[in-house]
Amino acid sequence: MFSDDIDIPNVKQDFLLDTLRGVVDRLPDEHPSKTVALDRLGGALLAEFEKTGSPQDLEDSVVALRRSVEFIPDCPSDDGRPARLSALSAALYLRFLRLSNPKDLHESTVYLRTAISLTHSDTSKSSCLTILGDLLATPIRFQNLGHLEDWEGSIEAFQTAVDLTLQSSPDMPSRLNNLGCVLAVPSGRASEFEDVSRAIETLGRAVNLTPSGDTSLPMRLNNLGGALHRLFLLSGDDCDLQHCVSTIRRAAGLASDAHFDKPLILHNLGSALQLRCAHKKSHADFRDAFESFSLSCVLSSKALRSPYYRLLTAKSCVQLCTDHPELSTPELLLKAYAHVVDVIPHAVWLGCDSRRRFQHIALVGRLVNAAVSTAIAVGKYALALEWLEAGLQEGQGVIWGQVHRLRTSFDDLHEGHPALAMQLQHALFMLEYLDYEYFCDYASNSNLIFKLESSGRRDGPFHSKLFREGMVGKEPLLSATDILHRVRQLPGFEDVMALREAPQLIRAAQHGPVVLVNMDFSRCDALSILPSGAVVHASLPELTMQRVDNLCELTMLQLRLSGVRGTRATMAFVLKRLWEWIVHPILSTLDVTGPYAKASHKPHITWCLTDSLVQLPLHAAGLYNNDVASGSKLVDMAVSSYTPSLSALLRAEGRTDPAPPSLPNILVVTQPKTPGLPPLPGTVVEGQMISRHFPNPGAVMLLEHERATVDNILVAMAQHPWVHLACHGVLGDEDVTECAFVVYDGRITFSALMAKTRRMEKEDRAPALAFLSACQTAAGDELVLEEAVNLAAGMLAVGYTSVVATLWSIGDADAPIVADGFYEHMTRGMSSGTTTGTAYALDAAVAQLRGEVGERNFVRWVPFVHFGA
Repeated sequence: MFSDDIDIPNVKQDFLLDTLRGVVDRLPDEHPSKTVALDRLGGALLAEFEKTGSPQDLEDSVVALRRSVEFIPDCPSDDGRPARLSALSAALYLRFLRLSNPKDLHESTVYLRTAISLTHSDTSKSSCLTILGDLLATPIRFQNLGHLEDWEGSIEAFQTAVDLTLQSSPDMPSRLNNLGCVLAVPSGRASEFEDVSRAIETLGRAVNLTPSGDTSLPMRLNNLGGALHRLFLLSGDDCDLQHCVSTIRRAAGLASDAHFDKPLILHNLGSALQLRCAHKKSHADFRDAFESFSLSCVLSSKALRSPYYRLLTAKSCVQLCTDHPELSTPELLLKAYAHVVDVIPHAVWLGCDSRRRFQHIALVGRLVNAAVSTAIAVGKYALALEWLEAGLQEGQGVIWGQVHRLRTSFDDLHEGHPALAMQLQHALFMLEYLDYEYFCDYASNSNLIFKLESSGRRDGPFHSKLFREGMVGKEPLLSATDILHRVRQLPGFEDVMALREAPQLIRAAQHGPVVLVNMDFSRCDALSILPSGAVVHASLPELTMQRVDNLCELTMLQLRLSGVRGTRATMAFVLKRLWEWIVHPILSTLDVTGPYAKASHKPHITWCLTDSLVQLPLHAAGLYNNDVASGSKLVDMAVSSYTPSLSALLRAEGRTDPAPPSLPNILVVTQPKTPGLPPLPGTVVEGQMISRHFPNPGAVMLLEHERATVDNILVAMAQHPWVHLACHGVLGDEDVTECAFVVYDGRITFSALMAKTRRMEKEDRAPALAFLSACQTAAGDELVLEEAVNLAAGMLAVGYTSVVATLWSIGDADAPIVADGFYEHMTRGMSSGTTTGTAYALDAAVAQLRGEVGERNFVRWVPFVHFGA
C-alpha cells in the first residue's frame, strides 16, 4: 500500500502534502507503513519550508519526523532508521537556527549520534561524522553555549571522518579543511600550540590536495593563513606572520570579486596586515589593510551578505584608523564609519531573531555615536544627522522605531505582494543561515574568520536542497539582492531596509526646532534642525557621558530611597546641571530668550536624546534658587516634547490632523485595584474629572475596575482615537513587543496593540492621542539606559501620534489635577474652533500643578512629559 521505495518527486507539492497528510491520518499507529508515511510527510514539509520559508512548515516537519522516529521498532534490522534519525536531526538543527533554542541543537546532536551508531557503511558514516563535527562546532555554540567537550567532540568527529575517507576521495580535502579549522580555533587547552601546529599541517594537506582551479581553494588558503595568524600570536615569530600575509594574499588573488567568500578572505587579509602594521608601523601595511577592509565591505554590500560579518569587517576598519591616527586621515575615518552605518538597516531586520539582532547591535556598540562626533568635527552636519538617525532608528532605539518601520513595511508587503514578501524573508533568512558555516576567533580578539565545508551534507542524510544548494550560497545570494531590488521598485516601499537622507529628516522640524543630542567619549554635541531647514550646531564641552551617568544614578537613587519624593536639593542640583551643561548652550544657538508673558507665545522644542540622557528630565532644566533672575528655566522659555527618533516624529506629524472637525471620542480606562499590584485609588477621581470635559452623549467610554478587561479594552480602542490609561505599565523582559499595560484580567501587550492599530489605520480610524497615567510609563528599563525602549515611545510605534506619559511613578493626588487641566485646554480649544497642541495643553496643566504644589516640589510636577507631534 505504501512502501519505503515509493517514487514521489514528480508529484506537485501542494497535492503531495494533502495526500501524505491524508495517508497519515488514515493509517492506524500499529500499521507498518505509518512510519514511512510520517517520514515522507516530514521530508515534504521540509522541502516546502525550503521553498516558502514558512516557520509552520518547519514546525510541522519536526513533529512528523519525531513521530516517525518514535514509531520505528527498536531492532537492528530496520535499515531506514539511520536516515530517519538524521532527517529529524536536520530539521531540529534548522529550527535551532530559526529560534536559537539550545535544546534543539542538543537534540539534533543526540539523534545524529544515534544514527551514526546504527550506520555500518564507512562512506555513510564518514558523511554523518562530518555533519556531527559541524553541529558540535556551530559558531554560536562556541561563542555562547559551548564547552571544551564540544570542541573535543568536534575534533574527534572530524578526525574519524578523515580516517574513514579514502585518500583518493574527492571529499578528503574538505574533511581535512574542517578538522584543521576546528584545531586552529582557541580552545583554552594547555596543548594549544600543538593544536595550532597540527591545524597548519592538516590545512596544508587540504590545500595540496585541492586542484588549482577548484573554487574551494581560495577559502582553504584563507583558513591556512588564519592558522598561521594564530601561530604568530602564540610564537611571536615574524616568519609566521609573513607566511600568513602571503598565504591570504594568494587566496585573495585567486578569488574573483564575484566569489562568495571573497569579502571574508579580504577581512582576514586586512586583519593580518593590521597586525603587521601594529608591529612595523608601516604606512604600506596600513594602506593595504584599509583597502582590504573597505573592499570587503563594498563587496558584501553589493552582494547583500549577512550583516554580522559585514559589521565585523566595518568595525575592524574603524579600529584600524583609530589605532593609528598618525597614519589615518579624517576622510578615511569617515569612510570607515560609513561602512558601519551602511549595514545597520540590514542588521536588525525582522526576519532575524531577537538574539541575533541584539548580537548585531552589541557589535555596533558606540560606533554610531563616534561616527556622528567625527562628522560634526569636520563640519558635515547633514551627514552627522543621517548617521545619528541611523543609530536612533535602527541601533540604539531598536526597538520601537525599527519594529514599527520594518513591521509596517513587511506587513504591507505581505498584504499587497505576499509571494514577494515570503521570498524576501526566506532569502534573508538563508543569508543568516550561511553565517553558521563560519568560525570567528573571538578568544584572541583577532576576529579571524574560518570556514567549514559541507561535503558531508551533500551526500549524507542532510540531503535536502537547503543543505545541498543553500550552503553553496549562490541562490540565496542572488535572490536576496534581486528580490530587495524588486521590492524597492514598488510604490511605497522605496526605503525598505534603507537609511533616510537629510532632506527627508529635516522636514521633522516644520512645526518647531528639533534638537538632537549626541554623546561620545570624545565629545558631546547638539544638532538643532530649524523650521527653515537649517541645521545648527552647539558644542557641549561641559557634558560628558560619565557626568550624565552620575546624574542618572543620583536621580534613581533618590527616587528609590524616598519613594516618589526624593530630596528637593538633589533634584535641584540635577536640573541645574542639565541647564548649565546642555540646555542653556543650546538655547543660545536658537536665539530663545524668554520668558514669555503668555504661555502660548513660547516656542515648541522637540528633544531627541541618546544614551542615558533619555532618563533625565531635560524639559525641566533650570536654576531654581530663589535669587535667580528670570530666563533661567526651560519651562518659562519653551514648551518641550520628546521623540525617540526623527522618523518617529515624521510618522506622527504625517498622521496628525491639524484641525479635527469635531471633538474626538475618548476611551478612559481606570484600574483602582489591579489584582496583584499596588492600588491606584486616585484613578476613580481621575476618570470622573475627564468625563466632565466631554459633555456630548457617547463621547466617553469609561471602563473601570472589573469592566477593564483585555478584550473589552481592545474592542473599545478600535472605536476611540483618544485613549486615557490610568493603570500600571510594565516592561517586557527581552521582547519589547511584550511591554504591556496591566488591567483587571491580564496584560495588553504592544504586539496586540500593534495589530489593533494597524486595522484602525486601514479603516481610516487612525489612533491619535494616548494619555498614559500609569506607573513608570516612560522611564524604560534602567538596566538598559542607552535604549529608548519605553512605553511612551512604544505607543508612538504602534501608531499613536501624540503621547502623554510619566518619567517615574506619580503621586495619586497629582494625576487627576494634570488630567483635568490637560483635557480642559484640549477640549476648550477645539470647542472654540482653535486647536490647542497636545504639548501646550500639557504644559498648561503641569503649570497649574506646579502652582499648587510649589515650584521646588520637583518630583510631583517634573515627571509629566509629552512624546510625538
